[in-house]
Amino acid sequence: MVTIEGIVSAVSVQERNTKYGLKKATSFQINGEWYSGGFKEWEVDKGDEVSLTFETNAKGYKDVKGIAVVHKGSPGPAAATGVPRPGRSFPIDPLAPERTINRQNALTAAVVFITTTVGKTGTVEAVIETARAFEAYTTGDLDREMALLEG
Repeated sequence: MVTIEGIVSAVSVQERNTKYGLKKATSFQINGEWYSGGFKEWEVDKGDEVSLTFETNAKGYKDVKGIAVVHKGSPGPAAATGVPRPGRSFPIDPLAPERTINRQNALTAAVVFITTTVGKTGTVEAVIETARAFEAYTTGDLDREMALLEG
């Protein structure tokens, strides 16, 4: 294992389709190099000074084994760390910027669902209808509707 120290210049959180379903994978850029944080949730933000321990795997990726925040950086603009920020909520507001990610994922999932269940005979309308159902679930719109009906 190797330990490095530096300031986090970027944090990337991307959704990955795994055999266990959709998971968020986090990567950190420190001293110009990218380190894979895997699917673990990390409390590290852009601008933080960290001590990071990693191992290089067989594919050449630098897998993070541990991160210690030496000094918290200045808040600056919100980073996409996967850590909830004040002002974010669930269900997701209809005009919130993060909804675009949910919509893109819902559309991708709908295409996969329609092509594997209906086959090539699926229509654009069927894909969009399915994507809207997926989006309503992942953004909490269905939960909001149920709460309004119950309350």
